Order: sequence, then structure tokens, then C-alpha cells
Amino acid sequence: MEKIEVLNKRLEDNYGKFEDGRPTWRVVWSDDQREMRYGTYQKYSSEGIWLCDETGVKEVSKYDYLPHIFILERLIPVPEVSMIELIINTSYEPVWAFKSANGDALPVVWDAVELIIKTVMTASAKIVGAKYKPSELENNSLEAREMRITLLEESLFGNETSIGNALMQDSAIGYGTRKRNDKN
Repeated sequence: MEKIEVLNKRLEDNYGKFEDGRPTWRVVWSDDQREMRYGTYQKYSSEGIWLCDETGVKEVSKYDYLPHIFILERLIPVPEVSMIELIINTSYEPVWAFKSANGDALPVVWDAVELIIKTVMTASAKIVGAKYKPSELENNSLEAREMRITLLEESLFGNETSIGNALMQDSAIGYGTRKRNDKN
């Protein structure tokens, strides 16, 4: 896996910056992301006893529901209806979580990032009726795109069987013997 700094620099170079100078796209580690959010929060004593509810702005973890994974984010304007809660004009919002069906963290692969962004940009342009300049990927036939997606899936997910996972985790030695012995 490439360093996240290298991927983020490539994202900035290829997909630009927002009007305030921040990159339009970025990859982040979910556990590191925090945001200021307006809401009602429960206050507890150091012993864990509930004291009261407080309403106001508080710094909170952004991705409690997506722990220990990389996330592809896009910087977008915050809709007016959400500005009360987020109290900002723009926000990085999650587009893709790099995790397997089991919830395990997946490596961030540039080809996958690029495919996700181009898919989002094409769909966004279609929704608003604008034209998105097609990339090499969109100019390819449907079969070629499906083949590229299949290759990406294989490189990311590999052989998701118990034997494949054991091989990947270097615990496959004696795997068959262990299974046979478990039945006895």
C-alpha cells in the first residue's frame, strides 16, 4: 500500500482544491477524525454518574461507527438545513470506507480510489444534468470496466475462505490436520 500522504498528494494534483484551498478529496484514518457538532450531550461525573444534559457545541469523534479503517472523503458545502448541527459551511463527508464484508480494514489502492471518484463524479454530473468529461475508464466498454472491477476485487479481497484467510495470516500450517482433529 502506498503511503497515505502520497495518495493524498495525488488526489490533490489530479482532482484539485476547493475554493478555500483545501483538497477536494482526501483519505483519512477514521479514528483520527473529530468535528465540532451542536447537540444535546449527557454530562457525567468522574465516577460515571449522570449529572445533566447540556446543549451546545462539542468536539466529538466523527466516525465512531467506522472504527480503525481508512475513509475516502469529499469536501462539500453543508446544506443550510444541516448548518445548525455542523456549524460550518463546508465539511469532509465520507464517500467510501475501505473495509471488507467482515469489517476488517482494507488497504487503500490508487486504482480503487480513482474508480470510486470517477463513478461518483459521473453519477453527480448525471443527476444535475451537467456533462462530466469522460476519462479513459468511462470510454472503455462495459466489459473492460467489469474486468477492471473484478481485478480490483481480487487484489483487495483475494480468496475469502477460511483456508485463504489462514494462508494470508500465516496460520495455515497444520490447518487441515487441525480441522480433522477437531472432528475426533
